[in-house]
Amino acid sequence: MLFFMHFYYKEYAFFVLFSLLFSSLFSQEAQPSQSVGQPHIALVLSGGGALGYAHIGVLQAFDEAGIRPSYIAGTSMGALVGVLYAQGYSANELYEFVRQRRLHNLLRNVHASARHASRGIGSYKHVRQLINDVVPHDSFDSLAIPFLCVATDIATGRAVVRSSGNNLSSWVLASASIPVVFKPQLIGDNYYCDGGFVDNLPACHIPPEAYDLCVGVDVVPTLLPETDRFFSTQFMINDVYGTMILNVSSQAGRACCHSLIQPHHDVRYGILDFRHYEILRQRGYEAARHWIEERYNPLSAVR
Repeated sequence: MLFFMHFYYKEYAFFVLFSLLFSSLFSQEAQPSQSVGQPHIALVLSGGGALGYAHIGVLQAFDEAGIRPSYIAGTSMGALVGVLYAQGYSANELYEFVRQRRLHNLLRNVHASARHASRGIGSYKHVRQLINDVVPHDSFDSLAIPFLCVATDIATGRAVVRSSGNNLSSWVLASASIPVVFKPQLIGDNYYCDGGFVDNLPACHIPPEAYDLCVGVDVVPTLLPETDRFFSTQFMINDVYGTMILNVSSQAGRACCHSLIQPHHDVRYGILDFRHYEILRQRGYEAARHWIEERYNPLSAVR
């Protein structure tokens, strides 16, 4: 486990910070309101490292089509992107920040602190401050769109779901707290870490009365590649963890969704391929456009 985290923490920190830092760079754009006759859609965003860039493309396609989710659920990367969208930021704002890539100075400090941390990145308190700046009310109940996220109780290994109350920043950070990469989040008397270990696509926790249609955005490839790079470091991190482990913890959520958007059917890209953010975002956009054009029937989904 420690061997894997040594290679993973820098890239994972990059994605966590990109999702949070852009709030100081852009003003909020108005998102489309729910159209009359549109179904209430619960949108579920999976974890998956760099593959989660696809969530931004999916949200861009939804914005363009005038589809505004009535409920958002997310784990790990999905929780980070999801809470920002639920707060009121548009998909274009998310994309614009990624495109401009203004994180180098802060990431340099984060990497330096990680070398001296015994249980995770020492400067995590700065990330907490950033998310508090984005969501100053720190409350699930004050978000523009209802939202839930999932974390893992370290003591029991069970999923813990939160969708109401305060301490929003703590629960979102817990949902994205890979052990060793980040310190576990102490909330009350218990420690919590990344929710992707136990429920990577948290569709089953959404109240049935909250939606007409539950759509999962599952960014984890469903097959391992046929390759000669078995047992290499890149294979073990990108493919074994990113495909096998997250696949297992996504199975229940897939069954609870009415429909799935799966941008990454192959495994050409993995959870560490952050430099390919534009390709990964575009895959999400194209997959969502295809879903909207070929599979989305708002009239049949309305109660």
